[in-house]
Amino acid sequence: MAYVKLFILKVDKNYYNLLTTIKETSCDEKESDFRKLQETKISNKNKLIIYEGNILTTNVKFFIENIIKEQGYKLKKINVKYNIKKENYRTSFLTQREDHKADQYNQICSPFYSNCNLLEYWDISLEIKNLWLQISPKQRIELNQYLDINLNNLIDRVGNILHFQEIDEVDVSIQHQNNKFLTLSFIKKEKYKNNNYIATLEVYSYDDLINKQVFLLNSRFTDIPIQIKNGKENNVSMSSDTCNLTVIGTSDRINALTNDDIKVYVDVVGLKKGRHNVKLEVELSDETLTYRLDSDEQIRVNIKK
Repeated sequence: MAYVKLFILKVDKNYYNLLTTIKETSCDEKESDFRKLQETKISNKNKLIIYEGNILTTNVKFFIENIIKEQGYKLKKINVKYNIKKENYRTSFLTQREDHKADQYNQICSPFYSNCNLLEYWDISLEIKNLWLQISPKQRIELNQYLDINLNNLIDRVGNILHFQEIDEVDVSIQHQNNKFLTLSFIKKEKYKNNNYIATLEVYSYDDLINKQVFLLNSRFTDIPIQIKNGKENNVSMSSDTCNLTVIGTSDRINALTNDDIKVYVDVVGLKKGRHNVKLEVELSDETLTYRLDSDEQIRVNIKK
C-alpha cells in the first residue's frame, strides 16, 4: 500500500503542487479516496491545503506517470498544477531519522523506522519556488510543521514528487564516515548466497552533490545606490541615484547575500563636460552569482565641468 499526501498552494484561483509525497510500504491496507486533512489560510486569497489518501502499490507508477503526462492532477473539484518532466528524476538512499548522523533539517530522511529508497521527480522551474518564497518567513515556519520535509532549508525541493520505498529485506547503514573513508554495512533477512548480490556505489565530491541538489533561484534587491567611479561626486549628477536588480543563483548563496555585497557604479573616466548615456556596471561579492538589471542598463549622466 502507498500513503499519498498532497500539499497544495492555492494562489487566487490557481492550485499548485507544493509537495507530493508517496510512502510505499508493505502494510496491507485498503485503497481510500483522498480527503482534506488540513487547510491553513495564508492571506485573503491564498491557502495551504493538504489532502491524503491510500493507493495500491501497483497503481503508484500509473499515478506518477499520469501526473507527468497531464502536468496536473484532478482532485475533487480542483485541478492541481505540476511542472515536472519525466527525465528530471533522481534516486537516493535515505537513512532513518533516528540515525545519529541524520540531519532532518538540512536533508531528506527516511519517513520509516528503517532506511529507504527515494525516487524524486523534480520541478526545476522557479514559479512555484518563488510563490513559496513570497510567503512571509514566519508563515513558512508555521506551515512547515505540516510538511514531510523542511522546505525552508530545502527550497529547491518545492514542487517535487517524492516517492519513498521502504527497504524491507535489506537494511543498509553508514557505519563510519569522514573526509577520506566511507563504510557501508547491510543486514539481509534471508540466508546469504554467494554471487547473488550487486552493489552500486556512486561517489560525488561535496560541491558536485550540492550542484545536483540545488537548482537556481532568484531574488530581487531594491534601492541599490549607484556609485561614481573615476569622478568627483560634486561634479557629476545622474538621472537616478539607485537601481533595482535580480540576482540569480543557488538558494544557499542567495540567502547569504545582502545589499552591501552588491556594488553598482558608473565609470565616467574620459567623459567631457555635458550629458552622456553611461552603462551601469555591477560587481557581486559572490562571483558564482549572476544578475539582471530590472531598470535600463544605462543612465543619464551630466558632467558639470
